[in-house]
Amino acid sequence: MIQMSQALDLIDVSHEVIGPDILISGFLQPIPDLSPVIPSIDETAVLDPTVSPFESKIIFFYKTWDPFGAFSNFSPHFIWLPDETGDSFSWPTVEHYYQAQKFMRIDKPLAKDFIQQIKRARSPEEAARIGRKVQKEHSEW
Repeated sequence: MIQMSQALDLIDVSHEVIGPDILISGFLQPIPDLSPVIPSIDETAVLDPTVSPFESKIIFFYKTWDPFGAFSNFSPHFIWLPDETGDSFSWPTVEHYYQAQKFMRIDKPLAKDFIQQIKRARSPEEAARIGRKVQKEHSEW
């Protein structure tokens, strides 16, 4: 028998009991050999109705494997920016830094702990999951 968690090769899998149900979530592994998908004219209009689909200066970089994927928050490139102490820190990705910024100005020990968790996240997907989950659980911050 194959368990649901074995159906897809997910990373950062988490389980959450919601009433009588269990929510299982995770992220798909990046697939670097996929060809980029160029949005159709209709899809481009949905993404941003103010942009002409014939604009030659449009680049898409949502996925790290897109031609301009190095511009993605999830792109695996370190950046040196201040951390919560003001010291220069080598953030694994822009996404790590972005998620940690949600808690930088909160003067609570728990917020500092979450920043440390985000710093240690093994992937940008995990950093995003931590940041989103904490932001949802502590909306009063």
